[in-house]
Amino acid sequence: MKSSVVKRMVIVSAIIIATLFLGEMIHLSIVEKNNFKVDLQISKLYYFFGFGTLFTYLLLEVGKIFVPNKILMVFIVALTMKMGVFLVLFFGGEMDIDTLSMSTRVSIVIPLFLFVIMESVLALIVLQQEDK
Repeated sequence: MKSSVVKRMVIVSAIIIATLFLGEMIHLSIVEKNNFKVDLQISKLYYFFGFGTLFTYLLLEVGKIFVPNKILMVFIVALTMKMGVFLVLFFGGEMDIDTLSMSTRVSIVIPLFLFVIMESVLALIVLQQEDK
């Protein structure tokens, strides 16, 4: 691997991890400040989606090297697998989705959208990046 790719991977990984901790901190402070009742642990959601985004990004970078013409398929498979694992881990029988409070639903959607949008932007960057 070229040093520019490794440098980019380290920088993007640091940005993802910083977003994970900053997003979690802001989200927790808003929940505590407004006394919202959330049935899930917010930190687990952020860790799952944050490290899932990091894994997806690293998979895209490695996939671009080995299967550059199938990189979009790698992205779609990684995203689908992450959503499936999320449903099994967080709703695998102990909690009914229909009984969740609105604050819990919003607390799930915020990190989900934050990291899915980040993954999509990173996928576009990987697709457009020309390594010299």
